[in-house]
Order: sequence, then structure tokens, then C-alpha cells
Amino acid sequence: MRQLLGLAIEAAGPCLPGVGSAHDAKADTWRTYVNVRFGYRICFPSNLLRVEPESPNGDGRVFTAADAAKLTAFGRNNAEDSSLAETAAEARVRSYRRQGQGQPGDSPELGSVFRQR
Repeated sequence: MRQLLGLAIEAAGPCLPGVGSAHDAKADTWRTYVNVRFGYRICFPSNLLRVEPESPNGDGRVFTAADAAKLTAFGRNNAEDSSLAETAAEARVRSYRRQGQGQPGDSPELGSVFRQR
């Protein structure tokens, strides 16, 4: 069975370093989150993102910035053999519903990255 790994960024406004504000990337303190269940790891600036608890089923974790922007890293088993495009579209719809928004074009979401293995 193949697995899908995803990384999504949700923001209500500019949240990336260098976008809309001055930021010294050299001052960032980088840490690594390792997901044992799906065998992936990501590096994140710990001085910019607060680490939320890992999900109960061990599929990933949410990182929250001071301006409420969120970075979500997750994995899932691809039992239905969905394409990356189908999985990305499904994740966007879930995100809009969770945010209480009507249409996908209305979301402040900056983007999502999916990888299949």
C-alpha cells in the first residue's frame, strides 16, 4: 500500500519570513520533527512556530505561529490509491469546512505540498 505525505500552510495574512515584514532568517532556531509511523521528518523554525501535540493516531502534527498561521505535517495510508491531485483537493475541501468557509477560492490558505511513496 502506498502512503501519502502532506504539508499544508494556512494563514490569514502574510506569515512567511520576508513577506510583509523584516525577518532575520539567520536568527531562527531550527528543530526537527520526526514522524515514526510514516517515516518522515521536517525541519521547522522553533522560534517562530509553537509545537502542538502529535495527533492521537500518530499521523502528524500542527505547528502554530503567533499570528495564528498553521503548518500541518501529516501522513496517511493511501488505501484507495488516490492521485496526489485528488488528495490535495480533498484536503483543501476539509480545510475550508474546518475554517467555516464556503468555497475553495475563499480560503486564506497559502498552499499545500503532497508527496506519494
